[in-house]
Amino acid sequence: MNVPVFTSDSITCDSVTRERTEEGYLRVTVRAGRSGILTYSCKKMGFKDPDGTGVVNVLRHPDDAFDESSLNTILGKDITFTHPESGEVTQDNYSKLSKGVVISPGYRTPNEKSLDDDIFVTGLIKDKTTIDALERQGFNGASLGYKAFYVYEPGEWNGVRYHYRQFNIRYNHLAIVLKGRAGKDYTVLDEEDLFMDEKEKAAFKTEIMEGVKEVVSSLIPAAPEPAESITVDAIDKAVQKRSTIIDKAKTIKPEIDCNGKSDVQIMREILGEKVTNDHSEEIVEYAFNSLPVGKPKAERTHKSLNLGTKGHEDKTTVDAADSIAQSKRDFRKNTARGFESLRKELSK
Repeated sequence: MNVPVFTSDSITCDSVTRERTEEGYLRVTVRAGRSGILTYSCKKMGFKDPDGTGVVNVLRHPDDAFDESSLNTILGKDITFTHPESGEVTQDNYSKLSKGVVISPGYRTPNEKSLDDDIFVTGLIKDKTTIDALERQGFNGASLGYKAFYVYEPGEWNGVRYHYRQFNIRYNHLAIVLKGRAGKDYTVLDEEDLFMDEKEKAAFKTEIMEGVKEVVSSLIPAAPEPAESITVDAIDKAVQKRSTIIDKAKTIKPEIDCNGKSDVQIMREILGEKVTNDHSEEIVEYAFNSLPVGKPKAERTHKSLNLGTKGHEDKTTVDAADSIAQSKRDFRKNTARGFESLRKELSK
């Protein structure tokens, strides 16, 4: 093929050395690839299907796998947590994707268990979440992302028939991924993993899901233990806050019944139609706190008796409306750059 194809291979990294640096980073040496026969999906790779099986064997010849110019392209490449959705790490997305860096070229290490030789690399993982995933959550697989050319060149390698040969390999990144099938040291897993029987597929899917669950669980803060996290000081602050809210609410609306209502419900009742269900608790609290508190209604009621008019009840309402109007002005002034939906409501 004249056009390079972007590819990723996964390999179980049981042979890995790990060392913490003074900064807390994790220096790792991983088996990230190998020479030999690799199996790919024809559909995924865009290959013709010579045997009608949907898969082809591809030879990564040692001369190509351990070509110095190829191995040197690994040095300085980013380490990612799983493969990027876009496939490659580029100048446009590296700041979001990079969790560390490869600090060595790839190098060859013979393996006594296999006829094929391994490609090892040393990397420095800096991201705490990725380090935790590697050490404790089952993400101890390495997967190189690279571009390569493929030529249709049927043949046989170490007794295994192949269809294509891979060459001119240029590496883009090293991804930390879930480990491959346990105990099968040199299994290269395509994303579709077409050589697994049904039992293996079910077991591998369960293994992946368990690993994902563990990672997700580690990212969700555990529920606090009441005896440890709910302190007397915290209770006092909560009581004081509620007392302040109730006092202000009753000053503005003496007839309000606060029993059985949360702080937010009380504040929403005072604000009335000035806020909607779409407004967050933070906005409701901000608006409530912005309401100025006038003189107690008892004093205004006393003045209404002195006036001897029925209209002072209306005057009391006007006083409250004036307070609301003032709070609108203050609120708009203080939140010129935010709370747009609330500002629209208050300006009605």
